[in-house]
Amino acid sequence: MMNEKCVDISVIVPVFNVADFVLPCLNSIKDQTFKNIEVLIINDGSSDGSDELCEEFARTDDRFKVIHQRNGGLSAARNTGIQHASGLYLAFIDGDDKIDPHMLETLYQLCESSKSDIAVCGMGKEIDGRPVFKQPETHSIKHFNTTEAMRELFKGELYRFAACNKLYKKELFSTVTFPTGRIHEDLQTTYKVIGQAKRLTFTDYIGYIYVQRSDSILNKAYHEDRLDSFRGWDDIIFYMNEKFPELKDIYLSCYAYWTADHIFYILNQVSNRITKRRYLRAIQTHLKKHYRQVMNVESLSIKYKCLLTMLRFNIALVNMNYQVKKALRKAS
Repeated sequence: MMNEKCVDISVIVPVFNVADFVLPCLNSIKDQTFKNIEVLIINDGSSDGSDELCEEFARTDDRFKVIHQRNGGLSAARNTGIQHASGLYLAFIDGDDKIDPHMLETLYQLCESSKSDIAVCGMGKEIDGRPVFKQPETHSIKHFNTTEAMRELFKGELYRFAACNKLYKKELFSTVTFPTGRIHEDLQTTYKVIGQAKRLTFTDYIGYIYVQRSDSILNKAYHEDRLDSFRGWDDIIFYMNEKFPELKDIYLSCYAYWTADHIFYILNQVSNRITKRRYLRAIQTHLKKHYRQVMNVESLSIKYKCLLTMLRFNIALVNMNYQVKKALRKAS
């Protein structure tokens, strides 16, 4: 049975066909120095034995509970976890990643000592079992009010939209859910949660370890589902225009960089000419809604404004410009 006393942190772990990774993930949570937790493992319709591994693991520690559901995607699994969570705080750990033994304790103490609604730590990466990050010798701590926290989110220098390297007051999710049926779910959720937080604290201590997998959705060649992010950006820009217009230059620049990245991925990873044009036209349709605002951003470089202008008015110019630059690089 789960402890009857009040649980400080509910750790939500979505699991879908990650049998080769899930036990190291769960062990990294079990080994946390912070003990007053419940761990809700959401088996999202796994078919590779991940569910059995989780059930077996949960029998070794009564803080761990497995909840089974039909496959609905990462957002649906996280939403199920939120519904069942009893902790004062929420943490989201993907079932194929790991966390440092001190992560939960560090973030909890930062929230409590600074009266923050959210605490954020740095993220590291592991590739083929090897860590490719170095922990800072001394850790810096920074505190932000709501507007400052939003500014840092869209600047992307200290932290980004990822949900997994953060500890949240559970009440922040009383009116916020992850979007089901979409990828880039963090992009479409994190800004709403930060928008409700009165105070956010960041530390550059690396607590969350992203385990890079070759079959990850975002590691595959560009595919149509990734265009979901532009629906998310429509919502972001509407929300930010209404609630944080003073940050316009920063969030519109972020949108411009995001758009440019997707243009680059499509040009590099999509070989079929018809498909490539269809993807670019979809982005063009979204860009038309925000083009005038983006062009008014003084801090956005002429390079990005030229690229977005080409896309806005003539898709063929985008591909032609790319091919010319590619040819010049080969010739040099």
